[in-house]
Amino acid sequence: MRLEIGSAGKRRLAVAVLFAVALVFACASAGWGAVSLQRGKAGCFAAKRFDTCSRDGTLKGAEIPVVSPDGRNLYVAGYQGDALHVFDRDPITGRLTKPRGKASCFSESLEVCTHVRGFDEPLEFAISPDGADLYALAGDSDSLAIFDRDPNTGALHQRHGTAGCISATGAGGCQADPLIEEPAVITISPDGKSVYVVSARTEALLVFSRDPVTGDLTQVQGVAGCLSTVQGGVTAACGHAPLGRTLERLQVTPDGQYVYLDENLVALGGKPAGVVLRLKRDPASGQLTFEPGPAGCISSAPMAEGCRLYEAVETPVGMALSRDGSSLYVTSAGAVLTLDRDQATGALSPLAGDTGCIQWSRSFRKLAECRPARGMVSPIGVAVSPDGDEVFVAAYGGEARDR
Repeated sequence: MRLEIGSAGKRRLAVAVLFAVALVFACASAGWGAVSLQRGKAGCFAAKRFDTCSRDGTLKGAEIPVVSPDGRNLYVAGYQGDALHVFDRDPITGRLTKPRGKASCFSESLEVCTHVRGFDEPLEFAISPDGADLYALAGDSDSLAIFDRDPNTGALHQRHGTAGCISATGAGGCQADPLIEEPAVITISPDGKSVYVVSARTEALLVFSRDPVTGDLTQVQGVAGCLSTVQGGVTAACGHAPLGRTLERLQVTPDGQYVYLDENLVALGGKPAGVVLRLKRDPASGQLTFEPGPAGCISSAPMAEGCRLYEAVETPVGMALSRDGSSLYVTSAGAVLTLDRDQATGALSPLAGDTGCIQWSRSFRKLAECRPARGMVSPIGVAVSPDGDEVFVAAYGGEARDR
């Protein structure tokens, strides 16, 4: 289904423009799903001094807030402050408060936070569907930290010994895994049985099996345990897929049959190319496989893998599936794309004409396939409302929030 800004009868689009490093809390109003900032200092926390925000000097470089499945907590990684932050959330009002003392944050270097191992520059994390575990990536320590989460309080506790972290060298008492170098992206399958981690330096996608009862992670062995472009060295045993160091997002379908990822690669002739891959997933083992050809990928320039061509997907950044699984929304090249998804095969294809693309009306490089839109200078993240009626886009830059 096509997107329209502020329209009725179609999936509607809201664009939120980001200005400064701060954590801002908005609430949805009645009607079509517009958002408004909560009043007073309850509406935001900031590392710098803002008169209208609560101050938290450790909240530097805040990125990708994640709400727990039960809605009781919000967790935020602050990579510049080397900390993972915990907020208690009122399920009725949405108001956020920080726990007292060291329980409010976790860090390898900050004395005001609870000390954790393998946690230098936390970047991204994921919470298991049952809310019992939190898995966090740290870029500078080349590690994956593992936390137990108390479902009643939302409190986090890093596991003891090698069960508490996995790192490239085993430093800090972590379990050693040489494939985890510069981990950048993590996601958990809807059934909670698989955890997928993208390692930028080794250009690999790692597959971990997760025990649904204990939350323990075990990397799948052999060719089923990873995918990589590089077929040698630490990735010699991995299956093949065109992966690079700039993989942005991973999305597992609700039925667990397919995984989509977007990235920027080098096409035939050395030309840069944006690519969205479709990977088949074995729900029993979690193994991922890539099949070359138009059904296996879509790209902005010709690829050796024979991807379907679509120029507008030249620099993909974020993506999200529609609630009914019929569409995949991708932010790319200053635009929001709607890709039609065959639910039987998982194959993606552009919508006909300009119905599948919305681009900032004053974009420097206009795409012929796109319709003009306001406010979307550099769209980054994209999310779909639970009822599927709204699509929300975070755009970096601009001077207004459009809808």
